[in-house]
Amino acid sequence: MEWGAPDDHSWWIVARCGDCEAWAQVVVSNAHAARYDLELDRQMTAMSCAAQRLDAERMADEARAFVLALHANQVVAADFDC
Repeated sequence: MEWGAPDDHSWWIVARCGDCEAWAQVVVSNAHAARYDLELDRQMTAMSCAAQRLDAERMADEARAFVLALHANQVVAADFDC
């Protein structure tokens, strides 16, 4: 995505659709650009929350696997040598 302000009242935006890969170039009003910005923030927040949730799930799975290995005496000091 690229953008610029050709004048004080509008924004020039080049964007790509994530679904179909189509590119579009538009000139929109400041108000319309502000709505795009809010939507972009909303979607970025949703993606960030999903990434954090997935990372927490991954870490929990790794911790469970480590605890199981500890209980099964499959972990020794040599496993931590650098």
